[in-house]
Amino acid sequence: MKTYDVQPDVILSREDVGTLVISSIKSSVTYDTRDNPFDPSRGLLAGISVKAASPLLLSETYFNKFEAYGSFFHKLHKRVVLAVSVREAWHLDLEKLMNFRSLKGFSRRWHYRKGL
Repeated sequence: MKTYDVQPDVILSREDVGTLVISSIKSSVTYDTRDNPFDPSRGLLAGISVKAASPLLLSETYFNKFEAYGSFFHKLHKRVVLAVSVREAWHLDLEKLMNFRSLKGFSRRWHYRKGL
């Protein structure tokens, strides 16, 4: 990332130039009925995953990402295979959804957000 149009007397921090430490954990479930994982001619590959980043994991930001994907394979001819694939991802901002600032009994660091 390039930073430009900055006054000469401005001191840039790490956040200003686009660096950010992200630590996350991911969990997933996969369903696979393909006949050959390297060169499938029939079957289905589908799955879902959840990824979470948080200051509790030593990340400088937090987010939740939900992902669903699927691929379908069907042999049309001896050397021709129809392959259809879909993938969708959603990012969820928990602070906006649940208004963490209104929760009583939690310290501010539990809902720390970069820049606040």
